[in-house]
Amino acid sequence: MIINIFSKYFNKILNFVYPKFCKSCDVLLDNNFVFCHNCWDSIKPIASLDINISLSKKITVYAASSYSDPLKKLMFEKFYSKNVVFCKNLAFVMYKKTIIKDLQLDYLVPIPLHWSRYAKRGYNQSEVIAKELSKLLNIPVLDILKRNKKTYYQSTLSVKDKYLNLKNAFDIKDKYKNKYLLKDKKILIIDDLFTTGATASNAATVLFKEFPESVDLVVACRIV
Repeated sequence: MIINIFSKYFNKILNFVYPKFCKSCDVLLDNNFVFCHNCWDSIKPIASLDINISLSKKITVYAASSYSDPLKKLMFEKFYSKNVVFCKNLAFVMYKKTIIKDLQLDYLVPIPLHWSRYAKRGYNQSEVIAKELSKLLNIPVLDILKRNKKTYYQSTLSVKDKYLNLKNAFDIKDKYKNKYLLKDKKILIIDDLFTTGATASNAATVLFKEFPESVDLVVACRIV
């Protein structure tokens, strides 16, 4: 009780000394979020997108917004900063601005980073988002995927090369192989940005080998 009271007043003092400003328009904030009310209202959800993985398998992609402001600015903050708070805020946006809270799900599966990228960045943004969504949705995170190889940054490649870059990039972690934990389960892949669908398609292809009932994807932004 005493700790909670102290924390409450400490945060008020901290906000007074170091006031928070909207990450989009720089207006002074009166809340603990990264956007002001006007910028928050300007984040418009976009229609879901279906991607065929095979003749009989497909995934649905849910996105909180197109890759545009104000959310685009938060994406840049997340990319250039090692502050995981921005990823947690992205999770909140994804929770509020998509219909994933209405889906029946069994596991959240984050897109993995190669260990070298993880060491450089210090965290996996998709994993941070997944853990935050897990709290909001009350759905467990299953970190079942691993990255087999260090790939080139997708933003530097052509559409064709993006798919080749990620071919065989993912696999099931050794400790989960042959256990079929995903059998008949409803899976939601977690990532931050959707561009061509190469990442999602390759990850989903691996997950479908575990015989889930469904595999879908949610991202903060989708390029349209």
